[in-house]
Amino acid sequence: MRTTPNGVADQDRLGGYFLYTLPDQLSDVLVLLSGLTMDATKRPELVRQALSHWMFEHIHPFHDGNGRIGRLLVSLVMSWKGATANACVFLGEGVRQNKELYVEGLRGARSTGDFAPWTRTFLALAEQTNLGRLSKLASLLSHRQKATAKLRSHSLVHPLIPWALTHPKFTVKDA
Repeated sequence: MRTTPNGVADQDRLGGYFLYTLPDQLSDVLVLLSGLTMDATKRPELVRQALSHWMFEHIHPFHDGNGRIGRLLVSLVMSWKGATANACVFLGEGVRQNKELYVEGLRGARSTGDFAPWTRTFLALAEQTNLGRLSKLASLLSHRQKATAKLRSHSLVHPLIPWALTHPKFTVKDA
């Protein structure tokens, strides 16, 4: 955990600087974050995680890696809470391709207090990353099915191909 204060340049703030949560307040604020993250009200889970991610990024509890850890937490929490079958809600590729949009979304909610644009940005990045990944997997599946089409129709290779795409790490025994 961070032991020294840190912040970021922000032209929208008086003095042009935004200071993240002070180190001596981290433990109390992380309790609040946990309450929001693990809440079980009827709010859609991905929306709750968008708000939770925004809060994590503004707490900034670590010296380095806050963005990567915050984005990973979304996947892990969604899986842990049973909202997804596994940790599969990824934002990294979408954020990498739209870094300015992502940062502006975080800053905009901080500046205005209106979280609707941030939530739409977060959901769009999740959709872009995850649908892009699904599209690549579908393309890979199609390619592999074409490559093995000449094998006899009852070959075990045919059902193994889609299974292998969803289990990228397996043993011969698993297969």
